Amino acid sequence: MGIVGTGATGIQVIQTIASQVGHLKVFLRTPQYTIPMNNPKYTEAVWAGFSSRFHEMKERVQRTFAGHVYDFGGYGTWAERTPEERIAVLEELWNDGSLALWLASFSEMFFDEKVNAEVSEFVRGKMRERLKDPMLCEKLIPTNYGFGTNRVPLDTNYLEAYHRPNVEIVDVKASPIECVTPEGVRTADGRLHELDILILATGFDAGTGALTRIDIRGRGGRSLKDDWGREIRTTMGLQVHGYPNLFTTGAPLAPSAAFCNMTTCLQQQVDWITECLVALRRKGLTVIEPSRALEDEWVAHHDETSNATLLVKTDSWYMGTNVKGKQRRMLSYIGGVGKYRQRCEELAAGGYPGFEMR
Repeated sequence: MGIVGTGATGIQVIQTIASQVGHLKVFLRTPQYTIPMNNPKYTEAVWAGFSSRFHEMKERVQRTFAGHVYDFGGYGTWAERTPEERIAVLEELWNDGSLALWLASFSEMFFDEKVNAEVSEFVRGKMRERLKDPMLCEKLIPTNYGFGTNRVPLDTNYLEAYHRPNVEIVDVKASPIECVTPEGVRTADGRLHELDILILATGFDAGTGALTRIDIRGRGGRSLKDDWGREIRTTMGLQVHGYPNLFTTGAPLAPSAAFCNMTTCLQQQVDWITECLVALRRKGLTVIEPSRALEDEWVAHHDETSNATLLVKTDSWYMGTNVKGKQRRMLSYIGGVGKYRQRCEELAAGGYPGFEMR
């Protein structure tokens, strides 16, 4: 059996099936920083504690950076901590076994290359402890991009799966895949990797693909697929200029496109859309569309925010670089869930300025 891809999906598949197949060939191109997941069994007492804080947590997640209960700021800034204190914080959050190390430690890792380098090396050290074998470390530990500038998966014994004698790495960066044949996969070194099953965990057209696969037409018959093929633009990921009454969720240039606890952000977007429709009905109006000026303003703010981070320097699906010909633009708004929600609330409270209604 073979699998192409070692992103979040590939990791889940590999760690699950490694012990169940006769032989597994992992066609590896880009290794990932990954955190061992703490998946505790909750007691009734713990559930009761969560239930008692339900309304508090529901409100909190709408104001944090990434829509989780945890957030940046609880440990101060990187600069005000001693080296020993920084390591203690990273150790604590690593042991938490969640995304808190990424999304609630030191926000400077997204902006400061020196800080990111130190956090990245901390994570590499933890991965070395798990892998032990120098060859595996060389293949499976990232060195050409920083921790947190790509999606950070959680895993359950993923790295340990490579210690199994039935798991083999095929380095397709050194020898790329040339073709898939009826017998298996042929790589550039001329080798045919015979397989009975091939799993493709090669990613997807994030943010745009779900909508461009539909033939969505706007004013004058304009095509969303064609428009986004030239430039990926939205008004806060909620509407698109030129497409009256097209409301979108999980679309580009909103946190929900990638950089958010999806349940939190989708709920917020659905609530905003619902309130907008109610407001239109109260006014006896039936059409709403963002003006070009409002969309220009949001796109400029989105780009200014994302271009200040290190994420734009890393090739990833966050930047659309996994799809040939796709515009290189940060797909998700990275100014924070709380800041995004505040802007949405301001628009609604002001009667939707910048939106053309009739």
